[in-house]
Amino acid sequence: MPFENLRRQLDDEHADLVEDSRPLPEEVEAPPIYPSDPSYSITVYFDESRFPNEHAIQDLFDRMQARYAPRNIGLEKLDPKTLEYRSLSPFPEMEKRFLERGFVADVEGRVFSVGYVAGTRFAKRNIAAMNANAMAMATLLEGNFHGRLVQVVGDETRSQAVHRVMAPVVGRDTVYRSQELPIPSMIYPLADHQGLLLGCTDFTAARRLHWAFETTPALAIDEGGRQHPRDSLFERKMQSVRKQLLFETQHSVELLRQDRLDRALPRCNVTQDMIITWYSQVIAAIRKVCWLVSAEQEASVVAQSLYNERAAHGEVIGAPRLPENARAWDVFIADQVDRRNEEIADLAEDWGPIRGPIDMTYEISWDNEILAALMGATYRSDTDPSESPFQNRDIFVRCLAYWIGSLKRKRRATIDGWTAEGILEFCRRDRHPETLLLSQFPKATWLRLKEIAELVAHAAGSEIEVSYTWTRDLDAPYKYEERDDSISLEGPLLCFPVLAAAEWREKARTIDALRGFCLKRARQR
Repeated sequence: MPFENLRRQLDDEHADLVEDSRPLPEEVEAPPIYPSDPSYSITVYFDESRFPNEHAIQDLFDRMQARYAPRNIGLEKLDPKTLEYRSLSPFPEMEKRFLERGFVADVEGRVFSVGYVAGTRFAKRNIAAMNANAMAMATLLEGNFHGRLVQVVGDETRSQAVHRVMAPVVGRDTVYRSQELPIPSMIYPLADHQGLLLGCTDFTAARRLHWAFETTPALAIDEGGRQHPRDSLFERKMQSVRKQLLFETQHSVELLRQDRLDRALPRCNVTQDMIITWYSQVIAAIRKVCWLVSAEQEASVVAQSLYNERAAHGEVIGAPRLPENARAWDVFIADQVDRRNEEIADLAEDWGPIRGPIDMTYEISWDNEILAALMGATYRSDTDPSESPFQNRDIFVRCLAYWIGSLKRKRRATIDGWTAEGILEFCRRDRHPETLLLSQFPKATWLRLKEIAELVAHAAGSEIEVSYTWTRDLDAPYKYEERDDSISLEGPLLCFPVLAAAEWREKARTIDALRGFCLKRARQR
């Protein structure tokens, strides 16, 4: 019987389990302790692969203890790969030193280079996810020869037509060498419209804008096919990814059906336009993530914390001099709002008069956080490393979304205790974002995954290997098989929310009515 060893382990451990029903004590938020505070315990992060034995590690500890005496020193292992999932520090110099030397104290390198642009691995990793999805959307647009979204105009190539269509999706027009400036504008602020986030050049009505990372289609598509997105998200050649995406989209009516996931549901056809519309919202969600990650690492914002530290202690450890430009977060946001309002006003001659109020937000909804995680973003709204997922169980679900997306892209993953808790927490819920996750596997697969998760969650240290095959079977695209202590799955690479097909049909109709992904005045269309 599959997982028999795991069952026996669970039976042996169950006898020793005693349920503790005592409530967890309430945590009291302590005032911040700055690194310059003598009571601050300094952490030295080190890459274990760079220190071959205990003697080398002890030597590192002795050197750091001598350097920072009489402060308390602690060593902590850090895998460089984890820097794509959470920043070591908002100071890129600190991360740079760790990567170059294999170790760094969390009180050094608190400086910025001249002309600094947020460039930590965490920021770059989320931008890579956005670019990879832009590449995927462009692949579908270029292959959608029967759709109405891409119409070649004049002497432009089909790729240039795709760039034009995608400009409102990624925020800016592509400028070719033969052009001085694109017409009518370079920017497309991201705005709410009937449940969609779309580029906007029409401000004759009230608009709610969303801060989002801005790039050009040509740059995003090119970067999306390079080594970083390939290695981080897919671990395989992009040609095979594009080929599979085109196959699934061309056969979406057969592959992506509700009755494939749940036999009790009616068949509901998924069209190429619905998938392309959905991809535009994937990119919008990740653009919001990229903007927030980069903004939180913006030099002047981070520098403000150094000024606060100096005010408290008279000096700042690890920062020989403080940047001249420093501003609190609310001042930074106010400056961004003023700048965007000026840009919109300057373009009013092309866009039309501004007649409605403009509201701007950087908040990332739970729906968008889950969507971004599923599609490769590593951002997490829970920024406190000490926060327990057993107290904030959203952490489990967000990590499960990333796990599912990674399984489908890389075609392998492991169900460990953390993932098992995510599966169990997810199965307890009935909220809209979970419709997206429910669409990733058939109902029968989810029920079996829940049973296995219960085994793993209660058997300490147990793990189940899972493999995933991109389907080519139009008659039976979803498959599940257990082999000894492993699971083999087959299904689409596409993560389209099939169970919400009716909703996306209406959203695709909205895009069709707009003739693209931009809100324009009637005369601009």
